[in-house]
Amino acid sequence: MLVAFFKPNKNQNCNCEIAKFVDRIWLEKSGDLICIRTFIIYVKDNSESLSGIRMLVPFRNVFDLIDLSSTCLDEAYILNAGALSDGGYEINIVNPEKTQGTVSYDFFKNVEVSTENIVKAFPSPKTSLGTVISIEFTEQPINAGKFRLFRYSFKITSVLDKLFPAAESKTYSFEQSYFEKKLYLKDCEVLDIKNLEVPVNKWFDPEIKQGGFDVFLYLSEGMEGSRFNFNAETTSNYRPDGSISEQKAQKFILRARLIFPDKKVDYLQSEKSTFFIHGIIQDPYALEGIRKALKILEYSLNNTKKWTFFALSLAAISLIVFFIGREWIISKIISIVSKVSPY
Repeated sequence: MLVAFFKPNKNQNCNCEIAKFVDRIWLEKSGDLICIRTFIIYVKDNSESLSGIRMLVPFRNVFDLIDLSSTCLDEAYILNAGALSDGGYEINIVNPEKTQGTVSYDFFKNVEVSTENIVKAFPSPKTSLGTVISIEFTEQPINAGKFRLFRYSFKITSVLDKLFPAAESKTYSFEQSYFEKKLYLKDCEVLDIKNLEVPVNKWFDPEIKQGGFDVFLYLSEGMEGSRFNFNAETTSNYRPDGSISEQKAQKFILRARLIFPDKKVDYLQSEKSTFFIHGIIQDPYALEGIRKALKILEYSLNNTKKWTFFALSLAAISLIVFFIGREWIISKIISIVSKVSPY
């Protein structure tokens, strides 16, 4: 989902960092994802100002790229709920035109917000594998000692890969990367990311649990996730459009500070801090069909001595395992057979 943050060449002398980063990712039934990315830039004291920020992302195409910074000044916007952050969220000041303001967010005080940003995307200069997302704020630069909050959304299509070739298969793998540089070495060289990269705080202030790098993955209704390498799992009914759905679905939470517990690692950067988010997505209705098939198999084995039927049943279940691929199905079959086998 991210290769690196980096500065424009004209801002190469700006000493800045990402104080807080949050990706909220919604996986849709269509196989697409919608991401709302929120982050705070901190320009350090006695530094030159910053007039833009870039992100190299690992996607050939980025769709529906929208600046959502105006929502940072909207009290009704669902993701501004104080309950979503340990340090809370509060809108302090908004100008009459609602284009500038300040907020307090996650223990950061008087964080600037500007809606006068130019957000656009363009292809990587050397390969067709990535995209550069650019946010320009030339008219409202970030000055020394200031924090600035940004929020934007984008859509990526077809992010789920079938684990099995059969058309009927409804088991998919999901994987995305952060700070993975290997496929984009030429791009990074042309973009001079080695010298222009903006580091991301693993934790801005561990003592008060301020800032850091978090990823939240929301599944849609009708999806069931397993084997995800996230730190925690819960449920949520938040939707990316700010609405609330009737039913809750799985939500996975990843904290970079738990992936990189070494206290010597303060910042996340391309290549040095690579990690992946991955898991398996399935259709729970298809799984229910498998459970019924297993019950039929167990009943049949307990009530017939026709082992030919057993062989056919086992073959049928093996096909289901091939199409769906769940380890617990195999273990269940072994358990059933061990109970009824005369040997």
